This record gives sequence, C-alpha cells and structure tokens, in this order.
Amino acid sequence: IMVSTLQRSVVVLRDLFLLAMVFFTFFGILGVQIWGGRLGYRCMDLSTGEQVVDYWYGTDTQKVCSTNQGGFQCPGNSTCTNIRAPVAAGTMSFDNILLAWLTLFQTMSTEGWSTNMFRAMDASSPGAVIYFILVVVLGLHILVQVLQGLMTSKLCDAVEEHKAPQLAGGATAVACVSARSVKIVRASGREVG
Repeated sequence: IMVSTLQRSVVVLRDLFLLAMVFFTFFGILGVQIWGGRLGYRCMDLSTGEQVVDYWYGTDTQKVCSTNQGGFQCPGNSTCTNIRAPVAAGTMSFDNILLAWLTLFQTMSTEGWSTNMFRAMDASSPGAVIYFILVVVLGLHILVQVLQGLMTSKLCDAVEEHKAPQLAGGATAVACVSARSVKIVRASGREVG
C-alpha cells in the first residue's frame, strides 16, 4: 500500500517540491538582501579591543549588534564592529543562499526559530518579526500541512482500492474519515453517506 501511495503521489510531490523550492529561494534571497553580512557584528570595547560581554546578557558572545538605529545598540565606550564571528556555530546565517536555506529550514522546524528571529532583530530592526512569522506560518503550516494532506489522501485512495472491509448488507466501509463525514460505498460503487 505504501509503494502504491508513493507512486500515486509522485506528480503532486514534484509540484509541491517545486513550490517549496520557490518558497525557499524567495525567502532566502530576501534574507540575504536584508541580513547578508550583518550577523557578524559584535560590540567591541574601544579601550581594550575585546568583545563586550554585557552584564544584562550574561556571557552571550552571540549577541549581535547593529550599525543602524533600528537594531541593538552597543553600550557606552564600545562600538559595533564586524568581527565575522559565526552565529550558532555557523548554522544561522544569511551570507549566501545555501546558509539562508539552512536557516529557513531550521526556522520551519521551529527548533530555535525564535533565537534566530531575535538575532535578526538585533542586527536590523524589530521588523524582522514579520519575516520570521511569515516563514513559520507559510512554510510550516501551509507547505507541511499540504504535504501531510496529500499523503493522507493518497493513502486513503490506496486503502479504498486494496483493502476495504466489508460490512453487513454488502456495503464497504472506507478507512478514511474526513472532518465532515464517513464515506460508505456499496459494492456497486455508489456512495451511500
């Protein structure tokens, strides 16, 4: 049944894959344009030349700063300098499209996505919330739900075709239950309810 389901859904999976690639490419290019090279900025002490670790943020050496007024501003006697330090061991970056895709995939998995969002907000502005919310809502809740619905639908079709259990009176119970109704199909193929 599983092989049959995958065979039936190859064409639709291809189309969904192309839609996902358009999604990743669009949001990846947008992310590279907004944050490309901006996530390597850290606050550096003017007198010592070392990275500032503010008491407010503890020992967070991943704290990104901004050179414009919208993002995080360094405390007094320090300046925001690009030290090209990788964020999150290099897994969170918009420096090129491949790293942007990795960041988008991590965001869509909702594993640490809010940390990525806060770092992007520190590097640019609070408007980064819109970008990340769109990625989570459109990516996770639409692409993944469409994939899940597609596979469930094709599995239901395969189950109906191969192994529908018989009920009393010659009716066949369909294993798939939709949100609205249960289909019961007579042996003649007509839908009853």
